[in-house]
Amino acid sequence: MAHSITDSNRFLGINDASRYTSLSAQTLRRFIADGKLTAHRPGGKILIDRRQLDDLVLRSKDGGAR
Repeated sequence: MAHSITDSNRFLGINDASRYTSLSAQTLRRFIADGKLTAHRPGGKILIDRRQLDDLVLRSKDGGAR
């Protein structure tokens, strides 16, 4: 995932984050509930920081999401 992240594309909705990581939306919601991901909720919509997703994916390749 070697692409530049600008402020305009830094945050992803849950479905976009699911496609971006190939994880299910349910798994992402569980990671949020477990504190493994931080959700931002402007207007009630769940947004996830793409940098945090990148870190999560890299950690999982190194032995599992912690």
